[in-house]
Order: sequence, then C-alpha cells, then structure tokens
Amino acid sequence: MSVDLPHALVAAAQRLGVAQLRVFGQPLAGSPRAVVVRAGSTAGDEHRHVVVKAFDIEQTDEGWPRESTALSVLNGRRLPAPTLLAAVADPPLIVTADLGTGLSLADRLRGDDAGAAALTLQSWARSLGRLHAATVEAGRAFAAGLTPGIAADSTEAMVTDGIESLSRNVARVGLTASDEAIAPLRALAGSVGGPVALSPADACPDNNVETPDGLVLVDFENATVRPVAWDLAYLVVPWPTCWCAWRLPDGLAADALAEWRSASALPLSTLDIARAAIVWVAIATGWLLGGALDGVSGIGRDDRTGPPRRALLLHRLGLLTGATETRLAPVADLVDPALRTLATQLRTALVHQWGEQELPLPPALD
Repeated sequence: MSVDLPHALVAAAQRLGVAQLRVFGQPLAGSPRAVVVRAGSTAGDEHRHVVVKAFDIEQTDEGWPRESTALSVLNGRRLPAPTLLAAVADPPLIVTADLGTGLSLADRLRGDDAGAAALTLQSWARSLGRLHAATVEAGRAFAAGLTPGIAADSTEAMVTDGIESLSRNVARVGLTASDEAIAPLRALAGSVGGPVALSPADACPDNNVETPDGLVLVDFENATVRPVAWDLAYLVVPWPTCWCAWRLPDGLAADALAEWRSASALPLSTLDIARAAIVWVAIATGWLLGGALDGVSGIGRDDRTGPPRRALLLHRLGLLTGATETRLAPVADLVDPALRTLATQLRTALVHQWGEQELPLPPALD
C-alpha cells in the first residue's frame, strides 16, 4: 500500500479550508486500493468530523475518478450516498461527511436477529432503488466528469477479465473453456437490458451504513453506468463480488426485489436479472476458482467472516447446472447448452475433489 496519509490529510485540510485534520480511531473498512479514516478539525469552539479516503496512486487508475465523479453527480440530491465535501486529484482523495458508526447489512446478517437482518436487506433494496430511479438520466454527466479514456460503462472490461480468469483456471482441472461456451456468454452479457442508471458496481452487504435517515450506500470507487439488472442479480447469485456472500432464502430475496421495485418504479424484467446472474456466476467463478484450488478457504480480507469459498463456488455453478434452485429469476432456462456442459464438468470435478458442500445461510438467518 502506497498511501502517504499525512500528506493526504494536509491536502484535505487545505481543500476544506481548515488548519489541520487529525485521525480519530482506527482506519475504517476500505479496500486494498485505499485508506479510509475518520478525521476531525478544531476551529474555535467548532468541531467537525469528516471521512477521508486516500487512494493508493500505484493501484488505483480508475478508483478515484469513478468515485469522485459519481459522488459529485449525486451531491445535493438527498440520495442514499455519502455527501462529497471535497475531491483532490493530487494526491488522489475524497472527503465526505461522516455517516457515523451505524451497522451495515453485513453486520446484521452476521448477527443473531433474523428480523433485523430481513428489514435491513429491504432497506438495502430500497436505497438501491432510490439511487437507480434518480440516476437514469445521469449517464452523460457521469461520463463527462471522468478522466479521458475511462469508459462510463465498465461492464465489457469486467466481463473480459472474468472470462480470461475462468479460462485460465478451468484449465487447472483439465477442462477447456471452449469458444462454443464463451461466445454465448459474451453475447448474453451484451443482451442484458432494461433501465440504465448509475451503479456503485459493488453494492455488497458491507458497503452501506445505517443512519437515522435510512441505509446509505458507500464505496463508489467502481461506479459505472449500466443496466440496473446487474445490481439486482446480486440477490440471485448471491452477492457475486462480495466476501459476505451467504445464501439468501428465496422469500427474503423476493421481498427485497419487491422493495426495490416499489422504491424505483422502474420496469425491470426478471429475464434481464437472469441474464446478468448467469454472467455473474461465470466471471465470479473465474475470479475465485484459482484461490479455491490453492486451498484458500474464505473470501476477502478475513477468511473467518464469510462463507467457505468451495461451498460458494459449488452453489453458484449449481445455478447453471440445475443443482441449485432459485425461484427469483428463470436462470436455468437461459443457460446455453455449451456453457451448461462446461459448468457441469467443472462442478463434477470440484465435487470429486472437495465433496458436496452446501452454502450456508448467514448466521442471523440460520
């Protein structure tokens, strides 16, 4: 990690017009590409708390422009996103209002209160719906604010990266991701339709904070403009880019989708959700399979907090083979035969190595 935090705090203080900023407490949960801290300044009798997110200039080529631009587009609209107070390009950082120490959906899912977890899942869907509804016309403004050369819609690059990882890692178990399987997958990714809006692109259960005004979505460093179906497919897969990717009961997932529809009032076909879910399964398998074959047990920064990686992979591949049932979207009906064959061969090979494993429910719902 190459973040000069003292330098970043000086730059943030200058942009805010205060004498200095000092860090309070431990760094907040961030990403490998950024350091996030709560900071404050004292001026006379006034005390101000902010959150400073300083990006690793060696690792973030798009994180800072995407997040600073997205929050700029959202600012002042009373939406469930952090209020942007300042953005500095050199060193790359943003300063946002402090949202407090509220729990996240991940905290609720890891807790022991099933009712609270279910309500927070609905709050997540409601906040996402509000964000989507307010930004269906934001694509041009978002694109205009980005650094030249950065695509407003990052989906194609994401899918290409996932497919390359999938091809590389299935070869480790003696399989080939043939053109007959990959070509329909690329076509399916391009066919995801429905409303297009601004997306955090990583709306994981831990990327939000409960506040008195509702659940606020945080972490927009991967923000993109794309069909909203990619976000709603998080309820089906589940949580394809997240460490906290426990299984969701169909009933709770359906309630969350209904909450999103109510909050957004946007027309969205379950066929588009299913298309996105199939692609998510394939590319997320590509990203996680190598670690699983190397013996990595969990996902993310702390193997102890999320579900087992092996169970997660088997559950997701089951969506393509029919071994995992979902009533939320017609996933099985849309899987191309060649892709289904590859998924079946891969799942069979992995079960032979690991044995059959069930993806657990989150602790609060178990």
